[in-house]
Amino acid sequence: MVSLACLLVLELAVLSTFALDAQVSADGRITIVQQPHRPIIRQESIADGADAPAGEGHQMASLLADRQDPIPAPDWEPHRDMPVMPDCTTKFSLDVGGSEYGVFDHGCSACEHKCTEDNKQQPIELAWTFEPDLKFCNAFDVKFYLNWVHIDKLNHRDLKDKGLRHKGIFSIATNAGQGSYDNKVLAFDGWMGAEVHGGAHPEGSAFPGVHVFEIYDTEEPVCTKSGKAKRNPEGRWLAIPGGIGEFDTFACTRICKEGHDCEKCGEYFGTRCEAIIAMGSSQLFSYRIYKIGDDVPGTLNGNSYIGTEWMVTADSLTHPSPAFAVGRIILTGNDKVYGIKELRQSHEHIGCVHCDLFYESVVTTGPFIAKPEKVHALTSAQAKPPSAPSCKNFRMSSLSGFAVKFETGPAVYPSSEAEETIFTCNHEDFISNACPIIGVTDKKGKD
Repeated sequence: MVSLACLLVLELAVLSTFALDAQVSADGRITIVQQPHRPIIRQESIADGADAPAGEGHQMASLLADRQDPIPAPDWEPHRDMPVMPDCTTKFSLDVGGSEYGVFDHGCSACEHKCTEDNKQQPIELAWTFEPDLKFCNAFDVKFYLNWVHIDKLNHRDLKDKGLRHKGIFSIATNAGQGSYDNKVLAFDGWMGAEVHGGAHPEGSAFPGVHVFEIYDTEEPVCTKSGKAKRNPEGRWLAIPGGIGEFDTFACTRICKEGHDCEKCGEYFGTRCEAIIAMGSSQLFSYRIYKIGDDVPGTLNGNSYIGTEWMVTADSLTHPSPAFAVGRIILTGNDKVYGIKELRQSHEHIGCVHCDLFYESVVTTGPFIAKPEKVHALTSAQAKPPSAPSCKNFRMSSLSGFAVKFETGPAVYPSSEAEETIFTCNHEDFISNACPIIGVTDKKGKD
């Protein structure tokens, strides 16, 4: 049996870990004195540039959350350059769930086990609902804001192969495959956003990052058993690199979708454009995707194509500078009447990241549809957390308007683990224009 003295020593050790002082009387009674302003840090916790330790885990931090005053959430307000947003009713505010907002360092209890697809940080998604529905009234010019609120914990030499990715995901309608398929609707799917990678670096310097613009072909190539590509499916229309201007710094290449073996067929089925840029905490970017031309010619592997051309630009609002191109992609065969029919977003980790390896947070705002003008009203947003995850250190919170905060890592607890409407918006004063029949660009292909 464990002696009373041993139990007493163990309890005192646990209380000291929680930043609580314990006084023992002569008769063995313990009096707890809380020290709410003392940092809850293990001696071996991860510090910038240090070695990765084992840690106390989210169960201990959960107990801690019940024992001390909540840490106030960082202030947030819309940037002056953002469009005015309507009043929105928040269902999951920062008061729901829990977070230490990266104030304290924590060890990684999950690191005691191998990182796997089942226990790693999973993507957390959010979808928007519009009136009228984008499926029936496509968008041709959309802006979206991304703020890396807190990514300082990426500064660690063991995180050089890991990082964060935030996607503004879209689906562009097409007439590809019409008449060739029954009950199958194709699209040019893609995303725009940012990737930032970790690794130790001097204090105050930024992390390596890229702005990204990707679009995939409407269909994948079909391979034979020998690995050679067969004739393209009837509905396979390609997304190919578009034009490059004299002062553009981006690069576009044909790529393979993650999880597919493109070498097997010798065929790729998408285009990715990248613009390299350093990224750091508190940095705010705006991303814009819009159609810039109809019947634009392009070439790939010596073959000529024609289609609509789409462009993504990025603009740093933290260090004001002119917006620059992230990439241009031609959707071969697509008619000018087809635009964006679906919008959602996904917050992801790069590499296999243990559940409580590091804290990070990002705030996104939008989307804002500029074309067609004053037609769409964003009515609600639906949170889509991972289904039955073993890692539960994540949270999505509605701030105000269209702004949503994503958090993952130690001492973060979800507001909900089910698909929920995170906010709804009131558009009583919104006067909607009629949806135009087609998307229109001027003769120069500019908005």
